[in-house]
Amino acid sequence: MTALTHLHQLADQCRESGFFVSVSTAYHPGGNLYVSVMIFSSGVQIDHLYGNTPQEVAELLAEFNAANTQEAA
Repeated sequence: MTALTHLHQLADQCRESGFFVSVSTAYHPGGNLYVSVMIFSSGVQIDHLYGNTPQEVAELLAEFNAANTQEAA
């Protein structure tokens, strides 16, 4: 499984918790990768996770999912 696939699976888990999640990747003019995940609840952006690798952002999103799973329990 690629890191980007794993990131999308984590985004799906977040969606299952009722959030709208946008995952995007882009390259800066210098050639560096930029990965962004924006999380919305009730039409309001509540978090913006970003980094230079899918792995880095996946770790942040996993932490977000864990925190929100604990809150729901």
